[in-house]
Amino acid sequence: MPQRALRIATIFGIPIRCHLSWVLILLLLATLLHWLYLPLAGPSGAWLLAGATALLLCASVLLHELGHALLARRYGLRVSSITLFALGGVTEIADAAPAPVRDLLVALAGPLVSLLLALVGGLAWWNLPSPAAALVALHLALTNGVMAIFNLLPAYPLDGGRILWAISCYLTDDE
Repeated sequence: MPQRALRIATIFGIPIRCHLSWVLILLLLATLLHWLYLPLAGPSGAWLLAGATALLLCASVLLHELGHALLARRYGLRVSSITLFALGGVTEIADAAPAPVRDLLVALAGPLVSLLLALVGGLAWWNLPSPAAALVALHLALTNGVMAIFNLLPAYPLDGGRILWAISCYLTDDE
């Protein structure tokens, strides 16, 4: 466990840790979004929207990781913690004997959560009457969609790399 990761919460008995880099990204994201929202909402409204959007995007990453963690637990695996870093998160699952189908489903859980959040954000964007709220929903939809697609790239340690490993183990009967 990195020394700069602080425990910030416990969800479903899973310790949630936040790396120092996560806080820096959160502040950078809020600052960049502030400038984008400024013409739409004015100075104070822009900061409010930017802060809310940055926090919702952080919550999206946490929900992605919780997707992995909760399904892993459902399969009886021990989840040590979730750590949020600048470029995403890591769900620490205790080592277990390989089981390709289980490992495939656990790896798919996070991107499926992200796709669901993208769909919800897109529907909200389509239906919200407020331009400011619709823009926040659009940002959430696009970011979660990109997060799902990026995580499905077939490269380890991304979810796509884990999926590729599980499929190759299943097809070769190699566990």
